[in-house]
Amino acid sequence: MKIGLCTSEKELILLARKVGFDFVEVNASGAVMKDEKYAMLLRLSRELPDGFMYSCNGLVPGEVLLTGPEADEEKIRKYAETSFARLASLGVKMLVFGSSAAKRVPEGFSFDKATEQLVVAMRIFSDEAAKHGQRVCIEPLRYAECNIINMLEDSLELARLTARENVGAHVDYFHLMQNGERLAKLEDAAEKIMHTHIASPCKRSTPKYDDGADYASFFDYLRRGGYDETVSFEGSFEHTEEELSEMYRYIRECSAANG
Repeated sequence: MKIGLCTSEKELILLARKVGFDFVEVNASGAVMKDEKYAMLLRLSRELPDGFMYSCNGLVPGEVLLTGPEADEEKIRKYAETSFARLASLGVKMLVFGSSAAKRVPEGFSFDKATEQLVVAMRIFSDEAAKHGQRVCIEPLRYAECNIINMLEDSLELARLTARENVGAHVDYFHLMQNGERLAKLEDAAEKIMHTHIASPCKRSTPKYDDGADYASFFDYLRRGGYDETVSFEGSFEHTEEELSEMYRYIRECSAANG
């Protein structure tokens, strides 16, 4: 399994490569869509191995509303066209759609209508991503952060309704545990999952040997279902070589357990 680090900072991207990470996951709306930051990342991408900037998070900013009465298909399309092209220029192939502020359903708005709007948005994303050979995975978020697409089943259902080959599910260990979901469900869903995230289930920080979390089972159930692709650490961490080296070694150990 390939192991990545979520960061858009030059020093940390270079450090991640140094300590052994297979790829990094940059932030789309918060970094790639900022002109100065994008220019830096583009220059840096040319110094890195092809595909090192493999994935992105923060796909859609909160001002590009995907649900509710103010959702605008043309605005969504224009944003996707620009941002996905920028991501492609960096070599990004996996687009992680979490984006709580963009997809949150306004109070009093129909959830059925919101789901229909998300299907429209996902098809727009699919069309734009296909132009660049990219895939889009739908990330369920904990209830504390968003009021729609919270459980793994929600992600799978939205992907099913979208009905596009380059759209699939995502799972994040932190959100999974925060929502009280069973790890065992990963085995049956694994073939529909395109990408994963990991962080400690309480503090959303670096996974540790002694923090009480069952990371090995997370990976074991995924492997039983045939998943052996990518996992990114997404959370807070100390910006040191020692921290990153220890994190990489531990995630590598857990992802290889029983595999």
